[in-house]
Amino acid sequence: MSTTLKSPNEFDSLIELVMYFKDEATCLLFIEQSIHGGDIKCPHCGFDKPYRFKDGKRFKCRSCRSQFTAKIGTIFERSPIPLSKWFAIMYLMGTNKKGMSACAISRMLKMRRATVWFVMHRIRKAFVQNHIELKGIVQSDETFVGGKNKNRHIDKKVKYENSKYRFSPDKTPVLGMLDDSGTVKAVVLKDAKFTSIRPIVMDSIQSGSTWVTDSYLSVKTLSKYFKREIVNHHEKRYFSDSGYTTNGIENFWSHLKRMIIGVYHQVSPKHLQRYCDELTFRFNTRHIGEGERFALLVSKCNTRLQYKHLIK
Repeated sequence: MSTTLKSPNEFDSLIELVMYFKDEATCLLFIEQSIHGGDIKCPHCGFDKPYRFKDGKRFKCRSCRSQFTAKIGTIFERSPIPLSKWFAIMYLMGTNKKGMSACAISRMLKMRRATVWFVMHRIRKAFVQNHIELKGIVQSDETFVGGKNKNRHIDKKVKYENSKYRFSPDKTPVLGMLDDSGTVKAVVLKDAKFTSIRPIVMDSIQSGSTWVTDSYLSVKTLSKYFKREIVNHHEKRYFSDSGYTTNGIENFWSHLKRMIIGVYHQVSPKHLQRYCDELTFRFNTRHIGEGERFALLVSKCNTRLQYKHLIK
């Protein structure tokens, strides 16, 4: 078979992608070139020149004689689901601005909802981006994810011991940071206290950057590392004294909440970080084509998420 694949720019519609990746051999070749760089090595002994079987799917090591495929060491490893369906789910997740629910995809692809749910979480593992260092003008804000207390049943309402909304026990805080290049980073916090926020800010924002925040004064000790600009929302002010705003990161929060409320409806705190990673990946790659985003996502699939670790 030919070892020449289409350019990722040619996969700009789902029908084109499904028609091209109609057989397993083509899918495996794409994985081989995207993830392994076309250089397959034996996962058991590391020998770098295995035999390729005539079916174009399997390899056999010349040294230890073990057989394997290009799926080994990736999110596709030991999955009985056809790769064409994997690729279709990845394309749908990567191109829909607010994501797609497991129920919707299961109806489209005639798959069990539980199977699609597990596949989507394994794909979200690949959405995780490597260390992101933000610099320049960095907007920072927190949001709180969770249902409204007034909408809960009487026996599920939460009694607030502290009147401050920041420490609401029924919501999960998420810290978001956006620099002037349009790159965003979102991290789920155990709480919104300074001790939880400080290490993430120090690790994510380059020292000397301009840090635009709201009037949460507990982070004032970080002013020696960053030039801090405060936007006092409590006083109905939406610009700092120097004209900086947090409108960019608040725009990202609007996408996050529309995704959760409109598509997923409910997200548990245990899995919230993966949903944030999904949206962050789409947001940070919004300037590239859909085919390029799909190819980039496949190249990041060199990791595994087992079911026992997902539900732990």
